[in-house]
Amino acid sequence: MRQKILVFGTFDFLHIGHIYFLRQAKRCADTVVIALARDEVVKQLKGSYPIHRERERKELLQHVDLIDEVVYGDKTIGTYQIITRIKPTVVGIGYDQVDLYKDLQSFTKRKKISIRIIRLKPYRANERKSTLIRNIIRTAGNL
Repeated sequence: MRQKILVFGTFDFLHIGHIYFLRQAKRCADTVVIALARDEVVKQLKGSYPIHRERERKELLQHVDLIDEVVYGDKTIGTYQIITRIKPTVVGIGYDQVDLYKDLQSFTKRKKISIRIIRLKPYRANERKSTLIRNIIRTAGNL
């Protein structure tokens, strides 16, 4: 049976940490699908919009060979309609997506959906975290 992994993320400022994350995902499944966070969802979760809009982030990701498909995530946090639409065999989440992990476990149990949820390892988490990069760029813009 072919394996399909669904990963969630904003992917603003694509960097080596993202590539490391996607390589791990590709080793876990034949097909890698990204549920790209919508701009409004990013604003709700992180308190500000991503620097690159969702259309730009999607276009950039479509050029990464490790990814088979990029789809927009749900417009409402916690609905996980994307899971019923994509029907992954595996969901991969980042090491720092703690709330997402708990929420997905609760959702799959409540809906009686059998999906393996795995946590992917970080690449130099203290150096390559998107939030750190975004903060450096925003700080530089205020100089």
